[in-house]
Amino acid sequence: MITSITNIIITRLMDDLDNINIELEYPSTSAELPCVVVEEGNLTADVTTFDSGGYHHTNYTITMDIYTDGTGRVGKAHKIRNDIDSILSGEYRLQRVFSDSIPNMGDLNVYRYRVTYIAKLDKNKTIFRG
Repeated sequence: MITSITNIIITRLMDDLDNINIELEYPSTSAELPCVVVEEGNLTADVTTFDSGGYHHTNYTITMDIYTDGTGRVGKAHKIRNDIDSILSGEYRLQRVFSDSIPNMGDLNVYRYRVTYIAKLDKNKTIFRG
């Protein structure tokens, strides 16, 4: 169930974000930038909640690291962030709980920006704001 939500989000990002590589992990070789690395996080049951069928909701976290380089890399990262946010917050109604630049000590020429979203999911894949 949960993986299909992440797959739906990844597919949507791949369709909507032109000329941006969407990855499930940071490439071990030189990455083709701009790049967004998607990581699924907390998938624990929320035992304090039940849906109408008596199932516990699932806590859901998804984090995206945006990597850009070159002239205007900060502006590029912010545009990608805004595009991601319009999909995840605007359409899927996930709650953004973190959004900030992260020092990229591995390569100071590459700008790194992270956004994290949370939600609660029921058995039927209905997304409830975190």
